[in-house]
Amino acid sequence: MADSLGRRLARGIPSQLGEVLRVWLNSIRTWTVDMTARQVENRATIAELVTDHGTNKAVIDEIKARHNDHRGWLTRDGIVGGSPLLAVDDGTATKAEIFGAFNYYLSNRLHYKPLAAGIEVGTHVINSTHTGQMWGAWWFTIDEAGSVTVTGAAAATMDYASEFAALTAQPTLTVGDMVISVTSMQSASSTMFTAGTDDWKTADAHVAAQNIYDNVGQDSGALIGAPGTISVNATDEQFDLTALTIKIGGLEYTISAGTGNTFTTADTINTGTATAQASYSGGWLILESSGGSVYTLAPASDQTYSSAASAGVALDTLKSTIKAQVGAVYAVVGRIVVTATAGADWVAGTDDLTDGSDCLTATLTPADASGVYATTNTDGAAIPAAVANSGAVTLSNTAPTAISATAISNTMTA
Repeated sequence: MADSLGRRLARGIPSQLGEVLRVWLNSIRTWTVDMTARQVENRATIAELVTDHGTNKAVIDEIKARHNDHRGWLTRDGIVGGSPLLAVDDGTATKAEIFGAFNYYLSNRLHYKPLAAGIEVGTHVINSTHTGQMWGAWWFTIDEAGSVTVTGAAAATMDYASEFAALTAQPTLTVGDMVISVTSMQSASSTMFTAGTDDWKTADAHVAAQNIYDNVGQDSGALIGAPGTISVNATDEQFDLTALTIKIGGLEYTISAGTGNTFTTADTINTGTATAQASYSGGWLILESSGGSVYTLAPASDQTYSSAASAGVALDTLKSTIKAQVGAVYAVVGRIVVTATAGADWVAGTDDLTDGSDCLTATLTPADASGVYATTNTDGAAIPAAVANSGAVTLSNTAPTAISATAISNTMTA
């Protein structure tokens, strides 16, 4: 039988079987052409999906950013609508008045405060010695119920030599209350001012100057945007600051670079202390006003911290203490930590900031950027990180080779 089949194949495939095979091969060709077209179409669809993914990712990132922004408003204390404009009570000049209604967030809740008059300002005294002109300061705070409290600077008798000294006197504010305004006052020359008795305005004979700093937003007293650079000046008892953007009283200010900044007071390290310690350290916060005035503030007038790290911890504590109190007036923009030479003291403004010269080391550090919202909601649910976008994906497969559209010939070899 095999021989018979071989002889038959040698003579050629019967025409009927050849026709069947031809039809079958043409069907395969048609199917392959169709699959090739579908592959090209699918490849275009995948490329479109990749593009859509990039677009969707951008939209999701924007939604997340807006969500973080709104969550930030809901979880940070501050004024969010209106302004708590502080003034002298028109009816009773010895008292204060809030004549700007406002909304505010406090303890993760939105509150409303209408106009308020007849606010008692306490009984603090400025310039008790009747010598020269002295300064005092008051903080106006609000609680969740809308009650306004007025707190004077740390000392009941406010004989501060400068406005900065009065504003950084660290009053004891009620925990949980929010500062809505700060006012400073300078006594007239050789004159004592008594709050609650003398008129609370510059028209009073006891008052030479009065400054009111309203807190009209959130994140006050902060550096926002990129940190600047702090460096030692050519006169190395001084320091330089690059341009910064800060937030004071809820408003943003762009401050130009400033050179030759000096220490506000001649604070010291290791003055009158036993020299058994190898070396002592001290630190200063650098504060800046909306007008670009630069100040320094130390945890103590004479510092004897055992290390630069310990001085840094003290500055952290000082910053957290004063931020809410001075945020309507100043922003903390950096710090200086100095380690004195072993067995020696160091005097701010007199001794230099050059390592190995008047001091062992001096480290000048800009503040971290603020205004960045936390990534945790108050209910504990973490806000997801941004979706990582690998960019547009380039498909590596090449377009398929087109199959010839010529049908298989019907001609069979006999």
